[in-house]
Amino acid sequence: MKTREYSRLLMLVLFLVGGGRVTAQFLNWSYEDIITDLQQSGANPDLYVEADGDLHISYWKEALNRLTYGYRNHQTGTWAFEDITDEGTYGFKSAITVDGNGHVHIAYLHNDAGIATLKYVSNTSGSWVVEAVNGTQSVGIYGFDLDYPTYVQPSLDIFLQPSGRPAIVYFDGRSGTITPCTPVPQTYINYELDMDMVTKEADGSWLPYAFD
Repeated sequence: MKTREYSRLLMLVLFLVGGGRVTAQFLNWSYEDIITDLQQSGANPDLYVEADGDLHISYWKEALNRLTYGYRNHQTGTWAFEDITDEGTYGFKSAITVDGNGHVHIAYLHNDAGIATLKYVSNTSGSWVVEAVNGTQSVGIYGFDLDYPTYVQPSLDIFLQPSGRPAIVYFDGRSGTITPCTPVPQTYINYELDMDMVTKEADGSWLPYAFD
């Protein structure tokens, strides 16, 4: 009985090795330091890869507290970087996408005295144009704030609608009343935190949508 089992096992091994019908593929990862200029430069990045292999990234430049955009050409392998111009400090969190014409769309958080507001920037006109998505409405705390739990830190993502206009999904950390963690004991009151979305309409306005 054991001889028959060993024979079957041997036949299976010979089939896999000699028959060549089953192959194993191993991925080799390569790493490249693309941002080495400043401490924490490149924090909270987002990446978009075009079909031809061109790379687009958005990230936070910590030393300046600014949003930065990077582009890598797949043929030359070289990177080009550009700081997005806006007022004050901004870009702690961002999300990026690219349309079929190669135009870049970025959603990001702007710092208004420690409170995060939602903004959008694109280069569809040939230069960067910044828009306030929901005015001065807060979406939570901007940046690192140890007085608040991590789940009230806002986050966001961006995608293009079938019309080509952007839609931004974000975590709304402003709902309800939140008491800081310190001093102890910790107290949280009515924190109905949720996910919201805004879509850009044909007339250029932003239409809010709440998932709940």
